[in-house]
Amino acid sequence: CDPDTELGFPISNIDPCLLPASGGDQTLSSDSPLSTDSFMAGNAVVLPQVHGGAQEVLVLRYDNLTIGDLLVIGSRPIVFVANSITVTGDLQVRSNSRSGASPGADTDCGGGLGQAGAITPNSNGYQGGSGGGYAADGGKGAPAEGGSTVDPGTTNGNDTIEPLRGGCRGGQGGRPSNPLLNLAQFLAQVGPGSGGGGVQLIASANITVQAGGTIAAPGRGGGTFYVNGLGGLARSGGSGGGSGGAILLEAPNINIDGRLVALGGGGGEGRDNGTNNGSQSSPGDSAAPLDGDNKPAEGGSTSNQDGGDGGTGSDDKDNSKGGDGDSGSDIGDGDRSGGGGGGGGVGRIRLRVVGGALNVNGTVQPPAREDVE
Repeated sequence: CDPDTELGFPISNIDPCLLPASGGDQTLSSDSPLSTDSFMAGNAVVLPQVHGGAQEVLVLRYDNLTIGDLLVIGSRPIVFVANSITVTGDLQVRSNSRSGASPGADTDCGGGLGQAGAITPNSNGYQGGSGGGYAADGGKGAPAEGGSTVDPGTTNGNDTIEPLRGGCRGGQGGRPSNPLLNLAQFLAQVGPGSGGGGVQLIASANITVQAGGTIAAPGRGGGTFYVNGLGGLARSGGSGGGSGGAILLEAPNINIDGRLVALGGGGGEGRDNGTNNGSQSSPGDSAAPLDGDNKPAEGGSTSNQDGGDGGTGSDDKDNSKGGDGDSGSDIGDGDRSGGGGGGGGVGRIRLRVVGGALNVNGTVQPPAREDVE
């Protein structure tokens, strides 16, 4: 086996001589998530990446592959290999909950992870957690009025997406270390947003994303310490949003008539300075296509809250950082509300064409690195 010619051209991240047998012609579409930690089939294999120290990836091989509506979860990035690949529905690589595993995300991030707000016994307003970074910085976590901000997750990784990995989660909002409510019930629902996942499509002939088709690696929105039926933690900070993930397409011919999206999630809203039940506060939106179409994810915000609003997730511009959270209000006598969480930074997209043509008529957010060799 010659790794440079096994699929017709040298590919990124995996050794083609280690690929499994093909699963033939197949359509992948399911209401149930595909987990990269538990998927078992004769045409699937877990492989090391050729870059030492990188995460293992789940590789699925087919002859001709059509992908409809499919959610991919789990801790490993995913790689689809085929002669031709056509995306007709929504292929999403992300966590299926705020704190769940997102394929290849939240590891190898270095300084890209959002930082947490302080956890102390008592405070007149806690800091929001900062947003996760990837192709750009996340947003800063905001303080209560007059306090210090929380530094964002910083830019990390590279635009070749070698090795293949996802984005980086946001930081947990600051909170009391001795809360009156059951903290475990809150953390399961209101933690920081996870980064978008990592996905690679390799075709020896063509990759097509049809009009109406989407490949998305969205960052999750950051949570807020308020849960219906449980109330909230007064003065706590909102959590940071996760960054967008990574999308890598490699083929002799690539046609994009649909959407490629890898944007960051919005930051969660800070809590007010009332009682622990207090008024409702809201989490940040997750990035498109989860909580909206072609627009940045909104930070958490309610009209009856003194807590700081969460920062907006990254927009569709190249190198777009997450928005900073807003400071919590001071209503007098040093009584301050919690700060908002920062939004997640933008993810990465790369389109690599070898020997053929690249046609992009759809939407690519953020702008892709385009390599035509």
